[in-house]
Amino acid sequence: MKHLRSLLDLTAGKSEEEVNEILIEQADSEEEKRVIREIYEEIDLEHQLTQDLENSEMDPGEWLENQIENGVKELIPDATTEDIETVKEKVAECMEEEIKYEAEEFDKEISELESLIERTPNQENSEEA
Repeated sequence: MKHLRSLLDLTAGKSEEEVNEILIEQADSEEEKRVIREIYEEIDLEHQLTQDLENSEMDPGEWLENQIENGVKELIPDATTEDIETVKEKVAECMEEEIKYEAEEFDKEISELESLIERTPNQENSEEA
């Protein structure tokens, strides 16, 4: 708790960038500092992409397709329409696999919770007994 109070004191009234740097400096090693910086960069990119999506006035699917097309054209300037469609298909396959994986993991967690609930005595029943 003392360390948290110290961080609150160090960051009071500071800008977001200053707070980020203060937190990075609190890391125990250069590796931790690098990881924290990468996390901040990923968060900034996520915010930027979210803002781009909102500003585009496209639905998310259209926006993603547009991002894929632009990305392929940037990496491979002479990419054909077929190349772009192939990349879109691969992205769709990856997303589908990720969704399946997440659904399976969620199902496992729900099953574990249901099992735990079934093993936990019902308080109303235990009070009546």
